[in-house]
Amino acid sequence: MEDLAQTVLEHVQTAALAVDERGRLRVCNPAAERVLAVPATELLERSLDELRAMGEPLSAVAVALEEARRDGESRARCQMTLRTDGGVRTIGYSLSMLKRTGEVAMLFADLTETLVKEQREAEERRFAEVGRIASAMAHELKSPLATIRLYSELLLRGLQSGEGAASSSDPAGDPAGGVAGGVARGPAAGRPSSVRDQAEVIRDQVRRCQERLTAILRSISPQTGQAALFGLAELEPVVRSVVRDQRRRFPGAVIAVRASVGDAKVGLSESDLASLVGNLVGNALEVSGGKGPVAVSLSRSDGHVVVRVADRGRGLPEGDLFAPFFSTKAGGTGLGLWLVRRLVTAAGGAVEAANRRGGGAAFRVVLPVADRAALRGARVLLLEDDRALCGALGTALEACGAEVRASASVAEAAEENARGGHCLAVLDFHLPDGDATDLARVLSPDLPVLLMSGDGQAAGVAGRLPQRRVRFVPKPFDLDAFLDLASLLVVTP
Repeated sequence: MEDLAQTVLEHVQTAALAVDERGRLRVCNPAAERVLAVPATELLERSLDELRAMGEPLSAVAVALEEARRDGESRARCQMTLRTDGGVRTIGYSLSMLKRTGEVAMLFADLTETLVKEQREAEERRFAEVGRIASAMAHELKSPLATIRLYSELLLRGLQSGEGAASSSDPAGDPAGGVAGGVARGPAAGRPSSVRDQAEVIRDQVRRCQERLTAILRSISPQTGQAALFGLAELEPVVRSVVRDQRRRFPGAVIAVRASVGDAKVGLSESDLASLVGNLVGNALEVSGGKGPVAVSLSRSDGHVVVRVADRGRGLPEGDLFAPFFSTKAGGTGLGLWLVRRLVTAAGGAVEAANRRGGGAAFRVVLPVADRAALRGARVLLLEDDRALCGALGTALEACGAEVRASASVAEAAEENARGGHCLAVLDFHLPDGDATDLARVLSPDLPVLLMSGDGQAAGVAGRLPQRRVRFVPKPFDLDAFLDLASLLVVTP
């Protein structure tokens, strides 16, 4: 029976520890070694005091065992957090008293991945319901928003026409500062309260609503984390456009912009980039009463650009700012910063927030920048059955220094993939012997994919690909944009 018990302990997936009546560890099975990341030979025959002195993660385990021995009570369905070499882990455990003399056993399992999976599934269920509601609301709102935007454009054109007519009939203007042709004249013309300025605010805010609706609806989709449609935007012009919009939204606000990134491009569409930056700048203004000051800086180094938005508000609240539906604002949706993180992650970047010395908060976004130098020396798996297009793409990639391995069928590409060492896969969707999903199943999950097709429906294939970075570029496409996007996706071998 002892041999049988030992065999069971060695093969079960549940971790097991046991201490004898003297408080010395007598049992530590292989599953416990894996969870604790410490060999059993370093633990067996040690006292609980010795285990506690060894630090994390053993100190937490030793404390739990000692408490059970002291209280003389078994415990079930408990949880603790352990800090191991493999990171912070959540452990589920039970304690069983073997004898009243102090012998106690601990059975435990690493619940970290299970809890993450459950949280992800719960979030997906929640967003599925929110998505249905949001889609219905968007359907009802898009037509009225489009109508308002159209009439604001017509109003601005009418105002411009009126200005032209007034200028031709009265070049000197109205010295009394009155109204000519429905447009404020004289000193009042530059005020934010002029009719033209008000019409521009209406147009810009409607556009902002439309962009926000589109971004949120796409982000709620379960497929958004797996792939984003083709997107490439020049950073500085979009940021400056967002700042102009925010200045119109918050008249008199102090927003300083410092930029030194040249023509840096990032892997987001202009609307998504505007939504990302607009959320950060808008939040910074709101927490500072709409007046600021807000500092926006753009810098570039080592293949990345850094966008920093800093305010002098009340600082960061407690909690996960980027969690869905987290908000400290009355009437806030809690989706703004969540959307920021989704967009940054989709672009291969990272975002962080911190309190500023002297008060306020700063958000820092790091995004990869398109740089064709990244293609130099990169091995690219190219799958395209059109010989002319395949030759052109191969030539363009090789001109950037890439090592191109071209194939005309899924079978050929699979053989090339087996050789390994690739940094990027450029795949046509429709092939003679299948489609890109057939090849993607055998690609390494770490290998990014640039999917090409003249079939617009092929963009939806991203949801059927394994978890990986995927972009879709519709044919025909601009060669410069193609190369920039490829440079954003390429990974270091």
